[in-house]
Amino acid sequence: MSEYPKLKIKSELRLLYEKTVAILISKGEISYDNKQELITLAHAVGLEEDDLNRFILEIELSVRCQILPLKNWLASLDKQIPNITTNINVKNALIESGKVIGLTEEQACEFFKEKLENQQVKNKIQHKIQNTKQKSVNSVIHINNHFDSIALLFQTYKNKLIILLTLIALIFTAISWFEHFQLEESAWVSAKELNDVNSYDSFSQTFSDGEYGVLAKSRVDEIIYNKWIAVKVKNSEVAYKNYIEKNPKNPYLKQAKDNLNQLVKGKKAKLNQDDDFAWQQAKTINSEKSYQKYLLDKKNGKYIKQAEDKLSRLVLIRKNKAIELDNKAWELASQNDTEQSYIDYLQNQMQGKYIEKASVKVAQFKSKRLFFHSFDVQFITIPSGEFMMGSKDISSYEVPVHSVKVASFKLMTTEVTFALWQACYKDKVCLHKPKGFINSKNKPVVNISWNEITKQFIPWFNKKTGQKYRLPSEAEWEYAARAGSYDKYSWGDRINCSQARFGYYSNKCEKQKYPDDVKTYYKNSFGLYDMHGNVKELVQDCWNDNFKNAPNDGFPWLTGRCNKAVVKDGSYKNKQSQLRLGVRYRHDKNARFDDDGFRLAQDL
Repeated sequence: MSEYPKLKIKSELRLLYEKTVAILISKGEISYDNKQELITLAHAVGLEEDDLNRFILEIELSVRCQILPLKNWLASLDKQIPNITTNINVKNALIESGKVIGLTEEQACEFFKEKLENQQVKNKIQHKIQNTKQKSVNSVIHINNHFDSIALLFQTYKNKLIILLTLIALIFTAISWFEHFQLEESAWVSAKELNDVNSYDSFSQTFSDGEYGVLAKSRVDEIIYNKWIAVKVKNSEVAYKNYIEKNPKNPYLKQAKDNLNQLVKGKKAKLNQDDDFAWQQAKTINSEKSYQKYLLDKKNGKYIKQAEDKLSRLVLIRKNKAIELDNKAWELASQNDTEQSYIDYLQNQMQGKYIEKASVKVAQFKSKRLFFHSFDVQFITIPSGEFMMGSKDISSYEVPVHSVKVASFKLMTTEVTFALWQACYKDKVCLHKPKGFINSKNKPVVNISWNEITKQFIPWFNKKTGQKYRLPSEAEWEYAARAGSYDKYSWGDRINCSQARFGYYSNKCEKQKYPDDVKTYYKNSFGLYDMHGNVKELVQDCWNDNFKNAPNDGFPWLTGRCNKAVVKDGSYKNKQSQLRLGVRYRHDKNARFDDDGFRLAQDL
């Protein structure tokens, strides 16, 4: 605040301050009438008009945030005053915008009324000035006409009328000066009412040597100064540009240009500072998102090329890493080779290059699952282990007893049923329709040869499931049937009719010349059904009369008499001694028997 004269009564200065703040906040500006009221208060506390102007300016700066929305709204109202009474949409828009800055509809309408009244007053005063000017001109013309008449009379009655002429001239001069004085007073009142540069300039041009000429010029300077101060208060590029454009000959034009240049330079400096800060942040974080954010926020930044290069490198690294992770994920899924492993791949590698292959695998597993469910087919994993294969002092076919190591594998829990073979027959892959038994759907299929199993059924089954299945080797079959037992049977050395179907010829377990349904009897410790009795089971090995030089790794023995296949266990026809774990038979690979069946195995 400027240095003001020391005041004797501080409360009066407070009153002036509060009155000024109240007017600014409620009106947004100081009108002519408000100014006259403030001048009165200022004089009471010892302030001159120039001090009051600076006092008001500093108060405007202090409450700028409070009055700026109202000032902007009033500026918009000034532009739209001619349309207020003719266009309801303009009026409603101004009322709504007024509500945004806190005005009620009544307050907005009060401003409309006040502005319209001021406009009407200005129009009347302007009209009055124009009429006054015209009357003045007419008076001058009238006086000139009188002077012309007087001159003519003077020529005629020169000597006699000289005194009369002088008297008349003085009278008309007095009348002219009186009218001129009245005209100047009226014009000055009108100019003060309008209180703008044009009104004071118009007055000065008409009454340049009049009583109020100097004051009119002073008022012009004051208005120009206040406009400049208002622009400085806003202190924005737009405000300075508009001021320069609309006031090309203004005394403050150079200051406006200088201030505008300072703002532009400051803005550029700020932009450079912000750009440097944003780039440092992006580099510190050093991520794709940080560089993308910089490129998005700073489209004209100094570091655009560097940001693009950094981003490109990170994208390349991410893509290479993604490819590496994708390859590892696919390798893991392929190693596990389960439906879930491929589902996991699809969920975790949604953009992976093996999506199609994984989808095919999942579809195959699903098809296999549905296929297995349809025929109640189940496979279980047989754990790896070592056992003593063969039997001593019982049969020359079962010696020598030897140690065999068996790797883990999968084995079907039951024999293949008639229903499953029938599906192969319907697909015209299995060409032989075996002779069945009454209600034979869930009974183990019989009357099929080893060659039909290996050359027709297994290829069809593998295609249906998308997997690779085979007959178990003799060693795998016996290891799985023993389930850790070295007795005659997997549960001990004795067997009865509640444990397996056997004894047709001996009439041991009723006179039943057909096998039971699969899963009729209890499963062994590995979870396998019917490893004793019901039907004999064909395996993969060629026939050899004993175990001399037999493989000890669990793999099938594929040398020897390969036109004959090994058959394990006994059937529903045999007596209990022929159901021992170590018993083995041979059948021709093209032969069909009504008590020969099979089950499938799969490598892990």
